[in-house]
Amino acid sequence: MSKLNNNGQIIVCSEKHGTTYWDASSELSWAKSALAILTERWEQSRNQEWCWYPEPEEPSTKGYTYVNKNGQMLSEVEISALPNEHLRVAAMAESRRFERKIKEAEEYRLWYERVKWVVQSQDHGITTRGKGANARRIPVAWDLLNERCDYEYEAVRLETLNVI
Repeated sequence: MSKLNNNGQIIVCSEKHGTTYWDASSELSWAKSALAILTERWEQSRNQEWCWYPEPEEPSTKGYTYVNKNGQMLSEVEISALPNEHLRVAAMAESRRFERKIKEAEEYRLWYERVKWVVQSQDHGITTRGKGANARRIPVAWDLLNERCDYEYEAVRLETLNVI
């Protein structure tokens, strides 16, 4: 496993109202900075200052067309009983979209619970990603932040700081 060598590195957070920079010059400072960012976003969500991480919700069938009398998506049996192929194809497509929505909601719920635990315990621990020669040590909080870095206003990245 490679030793973490991030001397001269900083965390760059590109957010809606500006860019902030955090110390990542050592493994410990990287972990503490990542935890501070995660904690700040968590607390802003709880205080409703900014909704970084809303509480998980169960997916709703509201707005879907192919729903039975109980408010649930049509089952395969109900779909096969539809009067024509066009309706069956449309209902199956909608059902697959709803299944993806359920999967994404479950993934978010699991991520949210990990964030909650890390923030509440103030865990600035390190985890290992990859195997063998590709293994690298990264802060747990950084790993969680990185999972959301593609979302609007949540970009975080490590940059090299040129030190003279």
